[in-house]
Amino acid sequence: MTKKSKSRRPTQPPEAHTESIDGPLRQCAVTRERHPQGRLLRFVVDPVGRLTEDLNGKLPGRGIHVLPTRANITALLKRRGLFAKLLAPGVELQTPTAEELLTRLETALLRRLSDGVGLAKRAGALRLGLRELEEALTASSPTQPVLTLLAADTARHTREKWLRLVRHWPQSIRLEASDRLTVGAACGRAEVAVIAVIGAGPARRIEADVTRWILFSGVGAVLDDEAVEAALQAPRSEASLPETD
Repeated sequence: MTKKSKSRRPTQPPEAHTESIDGPLRQCAVTRERHPQGRLLRFVVDPVGRLTEDLNGKLPGRGIHVLPTRANITALLKRRGLFAKLLAPGVELQTPTAEELLTRLETALLRRLSDGVGLAKRAGALRLGLRELEEALTASSPTQPVLTLLAADTARHTREKWLRLVRHWPQSIRLEASDRLTVGAACGRAEVAVIAVIGAGPARRIEADVTRWILFSGVGAVLDDEAVEAALQAPRSEASLPETD
């Protein structure tokens, strides 16, 4: 299990940031709200009736989509009627307990995020630290997405430097989530506070993966221009994370 961060709650909920995540709109089976497919989790039922998560969205058969908050996933398991159309004739539905499924999803979501960062690294699209982030932003164009992720347990002074840097680059995708150990592990390092990913393909994949993790974990933020300014102007006691170094 991932260690829970004591960071602040989101200043801007992920639902408010949709324009850069690709994919058609799909309806959440629990809330009935429509969201870009990239922020939803797809579930299918395998031939023997086992409920299976499809993080890559490529498993065969009909599926249902869910906005991946823990509350929605728990509610999904209670609505067995939603799966009737997914079952083959004569097959009985087999569902895990809520605790089993949530534990399984936590592992799978973090693994997919780590895999995406690894792919970006091998493609030469990954940058680490504030200095490399600034270089990536300076070299970028309005048509080249740059994603930047700040670990949610980063020390206050580093977070403030990050906010002041990204405020000047409205075309960047700005996320705050997870913790330095988890981000570092994804990068093959002990701890990492700041990463940047350049290029549309790698940036959009990681944006979708991080956004789903924010929804699932309940910790983090997708920061638009207004949220960045609000964080910079807020009193330190409200806007800052506790010192961790």
